[in-house]
Amino acid sequence: VKGLTDNPTTVQDLYNAKVVTLGGTTSDKMLTSLGVSHRNVATFGEAINLVNTRKATAFVYDKAMLDFVARSAENGYEIWPINKGQERYAIAFPSGSKLKENFNIEILNVIDSPEWKKESAKYFGE
Repeated sequence: VKGLTDNPTTVQDLYNAKVVTLGGTTSDKMLTSLGVSHRNVATFGEAINLVNTRKATAFVYDKAMLDFVARSAENGYEIWPINKGQERYAIAFPSGSKLKENFNIEILNVIDSPEWKKESAKYFGE
């Protein structure tokens, strides 16, 4: 999350920033593997509070979650997409759910559509 004047816009900038993330997440693991010094917190709200109070310069976390916060906040956050790998998501259904098969079919239909391929190429390349 970018909200201060000295905020990072690239991975290299994170080395000189006060970075916060949620402990035990893929963001935490990525920052650790890159050797970026960062503070781990337990909750999303705690991380946002550190940015709001200028105790952190950047909150590194899942882009979808940060996009949601940026859209719903009045604080003028900016999201800098620093992609260091593909993140996978999952949806769970109760055992024996009749929704699972229909959901899987619809996901496959979407992924196979020209619209999906066009949008994916825009964000991830060919």
